[in-house]
Amino acid sequence: MIRVAAFLAVVLSGSAVAAERPFRDCPECPQMIALPGGAFMMGSTSEETTTLKVPDALAAREHPQHRVKVARFAIGVTEVTVGEYAAFMKASGHQDTAGCYSRDANGARANVADANWNAPGLAQTDRHPVVCVGWPDAKAYAAWLSQRTGKAYRLLTEAEWEYAARAGTTTPWFWGKDRNAACAWGNMPNAAPGAPQDPAATDFACQDGIAEIAPVGAFKANRFGLHDMLGNVWEWTEDCLHPSYDGAPVDGSAWVDDPDCNVHVVRGGGWVASQTLPRSAARSSDPLPYRGIGLGFRIARTIDR
Repeated sequence: MIRVAAFLAVVLSGSAVAAERPFRDCPECPQMIALPGGAFMMGSTSEETTTLKVPDALAAREHPQHRVKVARFAIGVTEVTVGEYAAFMKASGHQDTAGCYSRDANGARANVADANWNAPGLAQTDRHPVVCVGWPDAKAYAAWLSQRTGKAYRLLTEAEWEYAARAGTTTPWFWGKDRNAACAWGNMPNAAPGAPQDPAATDFACQDGIAEIAPVGAFKANRFGLHDMLGNVWEWTEDCLHPSYDGAPVDGSAWVDDPDCNVHVVRGGGWVASQTLPRSAARSSDPLPYRGIGLGFRIARTIDR
């Protein structure tokens, strides 16, 4: 069982606030924790992206850095697991579409027609994060939780995600500035023996001991008590992709001004990714029906105020 301290002091906007005691709204529901509202600087500085040699097109997505105020909300302590998603599939009758960007019979990265969340082409248990789920699948899961509990479950907004990942920090990673401390905090693209790496990836100079996807909670939590906010698998968010933060909302809401949006922001990096991507400010994206062995999701819940 993942243990989270009852109260975790975090300094946000110059004042001490605390995360609360974790809870579940039903036996098969994800473990959640309520985060205090607060303000933070979203995005990265030019100094960060220049120092870390983030490609210009990706760096532009993180600029300009801007102040955002986020209301109190609840968030999953971990990514949604295979076991939690299986309960949804059994109870809801949700129709899963086969096909996932996985590995073919020769081990090459490819779209595999018969791969799905329950057979992604990777070893997994009920405690691994579910992968091979598209944005509509993640939305359906949130809707089912809402119906099951009477609470307002949903995907995180991109602002909520970064606020939760940072947990009061302003450094590139929530553990600080040391890139090579990464392997204590998340399942990263690294030099683990046997790890199948993306040829474009540059490894973190550490070993986390896990070649593929890790069970949730296998690494240390950030100061909000959240596990795997960076690394392990990418996480869908509610927001449409925009090329920069020009015109972005500053109230923590989702940026969904495009009614035809079919590309959504994913956050957190994963076990196979360029080393510039598992950072608090880094943004990537996928089309909403995309399913991949490195992409899952985390859930949020609105809290009545």
